[in-house]
Amino acid sequence: MSLPTDTGDTAEKPSMPEAAVVTAVTKISAPVEELRHVNVAFDQYAQRHPVLSLDAKPEQVVNGAEVPGHLSGGATGEHDVTMRIVEVEAPRRLV
Repeated sequence: MSLPTDTGDTAEKPSMPEAAVVTAVTKISAPVEELRHVNVAFDQYAQRHPVLSLDAKPEQVVNGAEVPGHLSGGATGEHDVTMRIVEVEAPRRLV
C-alpha cells in the first residue's frame, strides 16, 4: 500500500499502518451469478462506493492478483492503495 501523498492540507491526518487489513461481509438475497458479476466489476466500483475506485477487469480475479485502487477522501486523505485477492471460490466467495 502506498503512503498518503501530500495534498497541501496542513491539518494532521491519521496514518494507516503499512499492512492494514480491511474486512467487509455482506449478506444479500439475490441469485449468486448476478452478485458475482457486480462484485468482480472492479472498474465500475467507483459508481457504488463514494471514496474508493479500483482498476481491474473481471478476468483478473484470481488468487494472488493485485488490484490497484485509489482512495479519495476520508480520514486518511487521498492516496493510492493495492488490494490483494487471497481467495476465490467462484461464484460464491471472493476474499
